[in-house]
Amino acid sequence: MRLSFLAGLMMCLQALVSLPLARASDFFQAPLMPGEQLTYMVEFMSMRIARVEFSVMPPVDTLGMKLHHVRAEIHTLMRLPFFYAEDRYDSYFDADYRPVLYTGTGKRKNYTFRLYMFVDYEKRQVYAVEYRSQGREERVHWEYQEPLQETIYDHLTLFYYVRSKLHQLMIDTGLELPILANGKIKRIHFKPKAGVKSVRFGEQSMETVPLNVRLGFKTLAGLREIKFFLSSDDRSLPLKGFLNFMVGKANISLVEYSVGRFPFVQAAESTGSGGK
Repeated sequence: MRLSFLAGLMMCLQALVSLPLARASDFFQAPLMPGEQLTYMVEFMSMRIARVEFSVMPPVDTLGMKLHHVRAEIHTLMRLPFFYAEDRYDSYFDADYRPVLYTGTGKRKNYTFRLYMFVDYEKRQVYAVEYRSQGREERVHWEYQEPLQETIYDHLTLFYYVRSKLHQLMIDTGLELPILANGKIKRIHFKPKAGVKSVRFGEQSMETVPLNVRLGFKTLAGLREIKFFLSSDDRSLPLKGFLNFMVGKANISLVEYSVGRFPFVQAAESTGSGGK
């Protein structure tokens, strides 16, 4: 009797060992490590005109899902006739980079705006709206409510999705993805270029993969095309880029980079430093 009990116990233990365990690395993978922060400087005609920051925030549990949370902020450093922005965007998406909630607020030269997009995957519906205000009056600028036919991205989720799929892009020689822009579904084309280029970041030289991004719609200051150089390592850091605006070309360069950490590592480091 005792032998049969031990044999059964051993079988249970073997079954438990063979089960796939949920690991933090299954959810927190580069480039989505909480705490990662990328700070860029945008230059036009040798003038620094804007600072752009991308941050990976702590994940959230909502609507019965664990969602990644990323944030982008744009700050104008110099007022120009064709460019002014004071924006903040937040995107929440699942482990498959499917956007669930996207929000944004910002200022232009003559108006402020706030936008909102929500995707209900159970009902297969997308709802999005942008409000604009001049003075005290706020009006709906555009509204979108349609059945979900395919995964529709927002600008911010797309930034991290492409970083995570860079090496696959090189194999597939390109990608075309839908995005909701100005109340309509548009397409963005991503095409990696052959060869590897060395780019300086700080005191080191890093190998990068050139990536061309062609927008099928007009955006801030008439931006239509972007060329990025992303590091060829697992982080796929966009180190440098060229932005083709309606009035000319601007350069964007990574000037500061903070490494992300697993949440439990961040908590341990915070507890350790607090106890000193």
